[in-house]
Amino acid sequence: MRKFLNIFLLIVVLKCNVYAAIADTISLNGMWKFRTDLYKTGDEQQWYKTSFDKAGWDSMEVPGNWDLHNEYADYKGDAWYSVKFDVKDVWRNKNVRLIFQSVYNDAEVWLNGNKIGENHFGFLQFQFDLSNYLIYGQKNEIVVKVNNVFKRGAIWNWGGIRRPVWLEITDQTRINNLSITSKPDLKKQSSIVNLNAEVVNYSSNKIDLSYAVELFYKSKRIYYSGQQRAITLKGADSVLLTHNIHLNKADTHLWSFDFPNLYTAKIAVYNNKKLLHLQEDKFGIRKIEVEGLKLKLNGKEIRPVGFNLVPEDRITGNTLPFEHIKKMVDMMKEAGANMARISHLSLPKEFLDYLDEKGIMTFEEVSLWGKDVMVDPDNPIPKIWLQKLIHQEYNHPSIIGWSVGNEIGLLDKNPLANQYIKSAIENAKKLDPNRLAVYISNSAQVQPDDAAIYSDIIMLNSYGNWAKAAEKAHHNFPDKPIFFSEFGESLNTEDPNDSHLDFGKMLDSLKGKDYIIGASLWTFNDYRSSYWSPKKSWETPPSQNRAWGVVNSFLQKKRSYFEVQKVFLPLSITNLTATQHNDYIFGQIDLKINKKLDFPAYQLSGYKIAVQTLDNQKIIDSAVIKLPILNPGDGSKTFEFNIKNHPSLLTAIKFSLSDAQNFSRFDTLIYLKEPQSVHIKAVNTSENTVRVVFDPSSLASYYTLKYGNGKLENESSATINNFIEIKGLKSKINYQFQVVAHNNKGSNASVSSNFILNEDELPPIIWDAVAVKNGFFISFSSDPLDYRYEVEYGTQKGNYFKCLTFDNHGVLQIPNLDSDKTYFFRLRRLMQWGFASTWTNEIEIKPL
Repeated sequence: MRKFLNIFLLIVVLKCNVYAAIADTISLNGMWKFRTDLYKTGDEQQWYKTSFDKAGWDSMEVPGNWDLHNEYADYKGDAWYSVKFDVKDVWRNKNVRLIFQSVYNDAEVWLNGNKIGENHFGFLQFQFDLSNYLIYGQKNEIVVKVNNVFKRGAIWNWGGIRRPVWLEITDQTRINNLSITSKPDLKKQSSIVNLNAEVVNYSSNKIDLSYAVELFYKSKRIYYSGQQRAITLKGADSVLLTHNIHLNKADTHLWSFDFPNLYTAKIAVYNNKKLLHLQEDKFGIRKIEVEGLKLKLNGKEIRPVGFNLVPEDRITGNTLPFEHIKKMVDMMKEAGANMARISHLSLPKEFLDYLDEKGIMTFEEVSLWGKDVMVDPDNPIPKIWLQKLIHQEYNHPSIIGWSVGNEIGLLDKNPLANQYIKSAIENAKKLDPNRLAVYISNSAQVQPDDAAIYSDIIMLNSYGNWAKAAEKAHHNFPDKPIFFSEFGESLNTEDPNDSHLDFGKMLDSLKGKDYIIGASLWTFNDYRSSYWSPKKSWETPPSQNRAWGVVNSFLQKKRSYFEVQKVFLPLSITNLTATQHNDYIFGQIDLKINKKLDFPAYQLSGYKIAVQTLDNQKIIDSAVIKLPILNPGDGSKTFEFNIKNHPSLLTAIKFSLSDAQNFSRFDTLIYLKEPQSVHIKAVNTSENTVRVVFDPSSLASYYTLKYGNGKLENESSATINNFIEIKGLKSKINYQFQVVAHNNKGSNASVSSNFILNEDELPPIIWDAVAVKNGFFISFSSDPLDYRYEVEYGTQKGNYFKCLTFDNHGVLQIPNLDSDKTYFFRLRRLMQWGFASTWTNEIEIKPL
C-alpha cells in the first residue's frame, strides 16, 4: 500500500563466513484479509474456521495500522485478519514457529481453525510453536483477532498487526535465547564477556551436542572457542550453556554515546560436526553507575540531555519502518540527545538496535500510567510484562535501566503504589542486576513517603517550577540524584514558524545544583491523540496532533527544533567571523565550554568544526578544524581557519560543529549573495484576513510581507513557512503587497500584486504532502468550526476527475492511485453550517 510499510526487511536468513544458513525464515508480510467486528459476532459465527467464507472481507497490509485508512481512522474494537500460506513436506520433523513482532494490543490466534494461543502485551514480540497444528503439503490458514481498546495516557491506540510476521523453521534442537553480559575493568582497561544460551531439544530422542562461540569487533574476529565439550540432551529437555571470555586491553572498546562501539557474539550448536542452529546478537561493553549524587558512564561523570518521543507518525502510524526510525534517531542526535527516557512504550528491536548503533542511552518501561488497576503487587500482568521486556531486550547497551511505571506513585490514586513499586524494582534487579531500576515519578516532590525511595535515581516529571520541584524532591530524598525524565511547560503549535519554547529558561533554573544530573524534554515529536485536558494550554487541537514536539507529525522540523539544538550543545559559540581577502577567506571561531554543573556537561572528544564554501547547495571547498578533548569547565577557546576564496562562484559560507559520529550539532550560513525573489502561488482572502502562498527561495533565511493601501507601509513579522497570513485587515480596500525574501546579505521582493478582502472562508493550510506507494498523504490545519473536508484531484493541471469528502481531521490519505502517473490536487473545508471555504492552491505529487 505505501512505500514505508512494504520495505520492511524482516528476519534475514542467518549467514556468516563460517556457517551455512541453518534457519529458514519466511515472511508473512503483505496483504491479509481484514474485517472489523463492532458487534462481536466473529466468535459466535466462528470466523476463525477455514470453512467460513472470507471472500467479502477487505484487505489490509501487514505490517500496518488500520487507523491509517480513512474508512477505519477512528475504529476501536475487534478486527479480524486472515492469511493463507504454503506448508512444505520437508518441514516435517522440524521446529516451525509463527512469530509476531507486535500486535496492538490483544491478539487471539488460530491455525486451521484450532486456537493456538493469545497475547495481551501489545508492544512485545510473541510466538507459537506450530509443529503440532500444521497440515503438510498444502495451504494452511492463520486467523488473528485483534483488539485495540487498551489505552495508555494521551497516546493514540493504533490498531492492527503493526510489526512484521514471519515463520521460522529450524532443527528440533535449537537455541532459544542468547543473553550477553559484559563487565569492564576500567583500571586495567580489560573486560569479561559472559554468554548464556538456552538450548532445547524438542524431539523425543536424546542427542549428543557440542557448541562453539565466536566474538567479532566490527568485522574482525577477536575470539573463537573451537568446538567445546559434548553434552547429552534428553528428549524434550533443555540445558543452559555458559561461556566466559576475557578480553585484554587491545580488544576492549567501550560503548559510549559519542563512541558507540559494538561487538557481535555468535554461538552455534552441533551434533558431531553437523551444525544444528546458530544464534547471534550485538552488544556493547560499558559501565553505568551512580556514585553519590553523580551519574557516571565508564567512570566519567556526565550530565546528559535528551527527548521523550511517542514512537509514531501520521504516515505510518506506529508500524515504525526502519526509514522512520533512522530519521527520528538521527534528528535527535543532531539536536544533542545522548540520554532519555525515550518512550513510555517499549520499542521494537530495530529501534533499539539503532539506538545502540548511534549512542542514545534510554530506559525501557512497563507501561503502567497514572491511576491504574495494575499498580498492585499481586497483579501478575506487570510481572510478566517486566520479565518479557528484560528477556527480549537484555543485550542492548543503549538500555541503561528499567522503569516499572509512569506517574503511578500518588497514593490517593493508587493506594498500593509503594508496595507494587518496591516489589517491581526488586524483581527488575533480580532479573538484571547490571542496570538501574527506577519508576517515573510526578510525586517525589509532594510525598515524603514516595516510592522514589526504591529507585536507583529519582526520575522526575515536571511541567513548570522545575527548580522548585527538584528542590522539594531533593529535600525528601537527599541521597538520590534527580534526572528530569520529562520536562516541559505547555503545548506549543503545529505551525513550524510559531513554535517557540524557552528551553534556556527551563534548563537555566536547574544549573548549579549538583543533585540534578540531566533532563529529557517532552517531546521530540507531535503525536496523534484525542486526549482532553481541563488545562487549556494542554488541550489537543482539532487536527488530533498533540503539539508538544519540536518536529511535527510528518517529522518536519519546527523553529523550536533549532532552539533546543542550540540549548542542548555542551558549549556555546560566542563569536564567528569570516573575511574575504584576495585568494583566501580568513576567520575565527570562539567557543565557551559549559561549566561542570551546567546542562549538558560531559567530555567532548572527536568533535570538529567544518567550514565550507558553497555555490547554492554545491560544496566548492572545505576546511576542518579538529578540536582537542574538551572537558566541562575548560572555559573559552579560540580557533582560526582559512579557506580558498572563489568570489565569482560563492553564494554562502557554511559553518558546522560535528560530533565524533559526524552528526552536525550546529550549523549556520553566512550568505554572500542576496536571495532570489519568490514566486507567488496563491492569494486567499476572507472578511478580515489574507494568506499569501509562495515558492521558497533557496538563498532565503526568512520571509516578510509588505502591504498597504497605496504604499507598502506595513510589514509582517518574519516567517520560515511558505505562506504569510495577515489578520485584522479592512474589507473593500485595494491592498498592494510584496513578499520579501531575506538573508544576512540583503533582501529581494516579489513583483507587486493586489488583493481585496471578501466574504470567503480561508481554506486549510497544507503543511505537507507525502507520496507513498500508490497514493499520498496530506497534512493540513483543522479548525473547531470544520465539519468535513473535500479533495479534488486529477492527472492534468486544473482538471479534476474526482472529488472526495472526508471527516478526517489533520491528516487524510488518497489511496489506490497509479504510481506511473502524476496527480494534481487541492483541498477545502466545509464549515459546520455547510458553507465551503475557497480551495487551496493546486499541488503536484507523484505516488511511489
